[in-house]
Amino acid sequence: MGFLVAASGSGPEDEPADSAGTESPGVDETREQLDEILSDPAFAGTEIGVEAIACESGEVVHSKNPDVLLNPASNLKILTSAVGLEILGPAYVFRTSVLHDGKFEDGVVHGNLYIRGEGDPQLVFEGAWKFVKNLQARGLKVVEGDLVADDSFFDGRRMIPDWDRASRDDEAFAYDATIGALSVNFNAVAIYVQPGARVGEPVRVSLETPTDYVRIASTATTSRKHSRLSLKFSRGAPGPDHETLALEGKLPMGIPGVRYYRTVRNPTRFALAVFSELMEHEGIELKGRVRAGRVPEGAEAILHHYSEPLGILIRYMNKLSSNFIAEQLLKTLGAEVFGAPGTTEKGLRVLRDYLAREGLPWESSLLFNGSGLSEHSRVSAHQLTALLCRIWQDFRIRPDFVASLPIAGVDGTLRRRMQATPAAGILRAKTGSVRSVFGFSGFLPVDGGDVVAFAFLVNGLQTGVRPIKEAQDRWANAIVSGNFHQAGGTGKVSAD
Repeated sequence: MGFLVAASGSGPEDEPADSAGTESPGVDETREQLDEILSDPAFAGTEIGVEAIACESGEVVHSKNPDVLLNPASNLKILTSAVGLEILGPAYVFRTSVLHDGKFEDGVVHGNLYIRGEGDPQLVFEGAWKFVKNLQARGLKVVEGDLVADDSFFDGRRMIPDWDRASRDDEAFAYDATIGALSVNFNAVAIYVQPGARVGEPVRVSLETPTDYVRIASTATTSRKHSRLSLKFSRGAPGPDHETLALEGKLPMGIPGVRYYRTVRNPTRFALAVFSELMEHEGIELKGRVRAGRVPEGAEAILHHYSEPLGILIRYMNKLSSNFIAEQLLKTLGAEVFGAPGTTEKGLRVLRDYLAREGLPWESSLLFNGSGLSEHSRVSAHQLTALLCRIWQDFRIRPDFVASLPIAGVDGTLRRRMQATPAAGILRAKTGSVRSVFGFSGFLPVDGGDVVAFAFLVNGLQTGVRPIKEAQDRWANAIVSGNFHQAGGTGKVSAD
């Protein structure tokens, strides 16, 4: 690795005691290389903020504009996941409950059946089916009243705040998933589109998420082989019991098929549709209607469903950069600390309180949500490295947090980056990307037991993201391979 330990008394090449802390000849050369990378033409016309700090010693390894406030994109998930682990704990689980009012006897609920959500971001279709099978195993056969969804653990704001959907025409994209205390399948459906048998024929569309709630209105047709794929989804007018996605454009012959993920507009109605359809499929009769409402006082629980622990869920959140999980977690933090309903504003108060309590210098930052899918969020590279070093020094959350980060060349959003380089399998970092914004922040372990926390943010991209990624990867590998060292016997990284 790039940092060499100069332990006193190890051999004839030891530095004299009075020269402890002097640098070996390669350090200046390495720093010149790091500076040269930041002069890459890919960064022309951009704003960059860079900092790399050794967490144990506090020494700066490299920096440029570390205090400039920039859009962090999904690097903001570092803060959300760290606070989630600190406040809720890695063993925290999200609960979804089925309750009834009236009597439940001889397989019949003489009253209403309630499904109450408490923010579970992991309840997928298969989990809902298992839920219904467990109800069946408890003997449920008939519900005399209504099926009622209680999503009051969160407020009624469904969309991620501070994202300009109108100018991007991307409201239905899965990365912009709607938020709800009772959510199923990440509030999204999978749609598979295949070409027709001949040019000019309608494409074949199948909904892989088995529900009648989402309907596809398609005018898309099959085009000649090697022509341009131009399929596009948009939202159609909703009905009383369904939502419509309109599909237009062309799909060339020769393409086996394309899978798309698109969001639903109303998570509560979607959840009601999924559960009621599954109940019907499993032979549980519902005599009333489906509707939203509140669980009344005195209602009795029939069963509970629990998510995986938060320590596992943040792996999905950070390795796959799930905006949905981040926003569900933020509102859950708000509800758990300040009381239901959980809101974005309450969640942000929890984040701010954590930063203040830990003495982290985030006063100048601008925060609008928990995922970083934002037009106006602003954070500096130094604020991120200070947070990362604080996480590293807090063993209560460090193991789960570090395990949640993508590993260079191995998995998550870094799986194709830095393969077969010194950083592969070593560097762990959260990436972040929205239009004209790209960055990554994380950890690099070094010899002697220290670890370098780094943040590399780029705003105002003038080129594609590939040259930026390549330059960032060279920068990280230069630190790994550089001839930095630790001062003899002090455990401090010499960086200046």
